Amino acid sequence: MEQINKLVNLSFLRKFTNNDEEKLKHYIRVYLSTAEKMFGDLDKNRDSISMEELYTRVHSLKPQTTYAGILGLPEILIEIETSIKNKAERAEIIEKLDRAIHLNQRGMEELQTYLG
Repeated sequence: MEQINKLVNLSFLRKFTNNDEEKLKHYIRVYLSTAEKMFGDLDKNRDSISMEELYTRVHSLKPQTTYAGILGLPEILIEIETSIKNKAERAEIIEKLDRAIHLNQRGMEELQTYLG
């Protein structure tokens, strides 16, 4: 298991890219640009977004966060989906969203460090 620091594990990407460093870095760059916008939009609209829209966005982020290797982030996104399905209080869901946004930011910093 190849961890960059404490939050990112590149094992999935290494296997997916057949250990091709240029392809690996390409996918990291794609994740960084996509995730920055998607998580930024979620943060910006956190108080006004509908639960249906939040569910859709979180669901679409799960595979991306998995391939990026940010440990714990896909699980938090699943928790958010489950909370929305179970009609949990909005405050509880937003607290989980805040955790996901924070964890993603820290993971993105580690990925950026890897790129140099």
